[in-house]
Amino acid sequence: MEESQHPTPKPEKVFSYLSADEVERMRAEEERKIATLSRADINSLSVLEHSDDESVESQPIRPASTIGIVRTAKAERRLRDRLREEGLLTDEDDFNLSPAEERTLRAEKRAAWRQARLKSLEQDAIQAQMVIKSMTDMVASGEIISASVQNEDTPVKSSELRPSSADFPKLTVRSKPGSTTVRESEKILGETVTQKTEEYIDDATGEKRVRTVEYVEKLIEKEVETLQEKIISLELTNDATVTVNGNNKNEEDDENESEEPTTPTAGDNTTLGDESNLNNKKKKRKRSKKGKH
Repeated sequence: MEESQHPTPKPEKVFSYLSADEVERMRAEEERKIATLSRADINSLSVLEHSDDESVESQPIRPASTIGIVRTAKAERRLRDRLREEGLLTDEDDFNLSPAEERTLRAEKRAAWRQARLKSLEQDAIQAQMVIKSMTDMVASGEIISASVQNEDTPVKSSELRPSSADFPKLTVRSKPGSTTVRESEKILGETVTQKTEEYIDDATGEKRVRTVEYVEKLIEKEVETLQEKIISLELTNDATVTVNGNNKNEEDDENESEEPTTPTAGDNTTLGDESNLNNKKKKRKRSKKGKH
């Protein structure tokens, strides 16, 4: 006997939005919902099964919408109300099921609900696969075009349709000098007091008198501070050449200035700093003369 070895076909991968853990969690939730159903809901399903087994002659004519799988509790409630209106279901039928029949009915309902839920998920996955496949085919066939044609005779290149930096205005840095403020402050560094006794002639009486003169000598430091403001502004411009402080600057110079800030020098009066301080210190000596009689 000759045995032909054929490679086992690989199972096709089915696209799904849900993982195995999520599917198990959904099943557990459905079982919990089914376990909380009332006895009236269970009896309504048993009445439906019993009515399906009967002959067509013994059944009253009902619309086709009542025959089918009930997937939600609201649908079962609506079905039970409809059956009560038609006289097919009474309140006494709610207590006719035995515990075994109730468990069997609950298991059937659980299986039917699970099957309907999984079927709807599979349909969603199939639709998603179809959409992805159609988009892939459209891109591969060239039906989606990124650039449009302005004129039939002169087609526009795709590179020309893309925006470039030349289409947008440039950011320009401009500076101008501001106001100048001068501040003065004085500080006493030292003070010396000396006393001296001397004679003098009174102008009114012509008599000689003695008086004590006190000399106060102060060492004062005077500080002068000059503050000069510099106003820096950012502007959008389309010109290739920009005038800054009376000088013409190109766009490349502006880009270099924006990337690398200039370092202040000792000889430059208009630097990019906020304020420049010029301190001039002067010392004065003051003598005050006080006389004591």
